Amino acid sequence: MRRALGVAALTLVAACAPSADGARVARSTLVVGIDVSGSFEGKGNYESSVDFAANYLYGHLHGLGGLNQPTAVFVGSLGGEKPGEAKSFQPIHTFQNMTVPQIAAYLRKEYPSRDALTDFNPFFDRVGTLVKRQNLVLTPLNIVMLTDGIPDTKSARNDSLSKYKHINLSGLEYLSKNTTVRIL
Repeated sequence: MRRALGVAALTLVAACAPSADGARVARSTLVVGIDVSGSFEGKGNYESSVDFAANYLYGHLHGLGGLNQPTAVFVGSLGGEKPGEAKSFQPIHTFQNMTVPQIAAYLRKEYPSRDALTDFNPFFDRVGTLVKRQNLVLTPLNIVMLTDGIPDTKSARNDSLSKYKHINLSGLEYLSKNTTVRIL
């Protein structure tokens, strides 16, 4: 009886021990937003941003050149036909077995550049909601926005910064100890 208990306890301890290679992967989340407004395409930036996004996603998914491999990836659009319009995100599984040209073709099909507005606030709200729903709170959060950086919001007459004063990042607060927002 004692021998059986000893073997059971030893088996339990061995099963709970960390793996020998110690290759734990730190969780991190990457969210990519692509500007699909007509003004962004009109400047000739849409096509190159989709090509860049395809290479960026492929590089991160495969850890090329020592890039961090995120455990969660979501791709969505910045913009809409109406102010405050919400759009869906595509998850990591969509892009995992694709090549760079396949990712670019998929992004062009899924996020065509025909929306009228660039609206950052609904995008940030959607990211906050997504992180909470997917239980990704407290993991490092990297948000990459491919845009000209000019929101389609009302601006005061003599204040060139007034468009940017209305950008609301409060939906991203307290989601992670490390939140990075990049505009490329």
